[in-house]
Amino acid sequence: MDKGLCLVSGIYPPDSGGPAKFTYEFEGYARERCSHVDVIATTNSATSISNLNNGSVVKISRKSSVLFRYIIYVFNLKKLNSSNQSFLVTGAFLEFYFSRIWKNSHVTFKLPGDIVWERARNQGYTQLSIEDFQSSELPFRFKLMRKLFTSAISKADIVIVPSAGLRSLTQQWGIDQSKVHLVFNSVDINSFSSNENSEKEFDVLTVCRLTKWKGVGEIIRSTQILGLSLAVVGDGPERAALEELALQLNAKVHFFGDVDFESVKKLYAQSKRFVLNSAYEGLPHVLLEARASSLLCIAREGTGSSEVIHHMEDGIIFGTNSGLKLTEALQLSFSDKFDAKVAAAKALDDLGERFNQTNNFRKILELSYEF
Repeated sequence: MDKGLCLVSGIYPPDSGGPAKFTYEFEGYARERCSHVDVIATTNSATSISNLNNGSVVKISRKSSVLFRYIIYVFNLKKLNSSNQSFLVTGAFLEFYFSRIWKNSHVTFKLPGDIVWERARNQGYTQLSIEDFQSSELPFRFKLMRKLFTSAISKADIVIVPSAGLRSLTQQWGIDQSKVHLVFNSVDINSFSSNENSEKEFDVLTVCRLTKWKGVGEIIRSTQILGLSLAVVGDGPERAALEELALQLNAKVHFFGDVDFESVKKLYAQSKRFVLNSAYEGLPHVLLEARASSLLCIAREGTGSSEVIHHMEDGIIFGTNSGLKLTEALQLSFSDKFDAKVAAAKALDDLGERFNQTNNFRKILELSYEF
């Protein structure tokens, strides 16, 4: 393609998380197909610019004040802007909005979730579910953030969502549904290997940022009740409290913190079950990765995980509708009543059909250039 593409993200490797991983993987895909690809994101390190043969990677340091960081981010966005450039925005939505680039360029937003609810949960303002939060009375700062976030989305030419649940939220926010496209998150199956013949060190694995709404405390309690070992990958503000809980319960838990992708893949292979207990997920990359590793997955209902797992066919969903609590779901997964190997094989087939990276990346690139 002759046009250039700029990927705008809030996070980028070595940061962990789905948006960082998507930006990095899609960057590689796009560089093979576009004449010019730029990336702009934030980093915990110093601000830097890496010039490549067909583009650049600009990282803005988070160490400066929020206002100064916004100014630097917007300044660099404007430098990258040209009449022959399309933008795929996966984060830093407000910075992009303030840049006003959307007035002259083709803009695609790929939404990972509701950043207003996530900010409110992470700051301890609310314990409401994402659904109940939508109709709750918000203090001024969150009302303003909601207005700006919705305004930013409304300015995009195309809005990509990874799940039907998130598409429903965009409708509640008043986004024109004719511009909203559902494209599932995806995974490169070939980059994972089956874990069937690997030596198992852990009964259960979970991979997530350690915040309250990720529900890791409940996983610790359930594994302790069943006498199962647990590997926890990820870091965050709840880590100290979770380590203390594991100590109090005398639970068999190993906290790995943030580790590189190769280490995570090894842990997929060394584990028997994968559990995701988030109160909300758009459509979780880690769940796709675990399934790509032939790892039986157990996840909470009412989230994007329910759009991945077919209950009792290729995994287990726990919650009110299934009638299973997490402890019961884990116990069932290890019982003779459930064939984990058959379920994992079905999950792998489903990945190749609905979550194929080549197919879904092609859709995203096509939407990014739609006029």
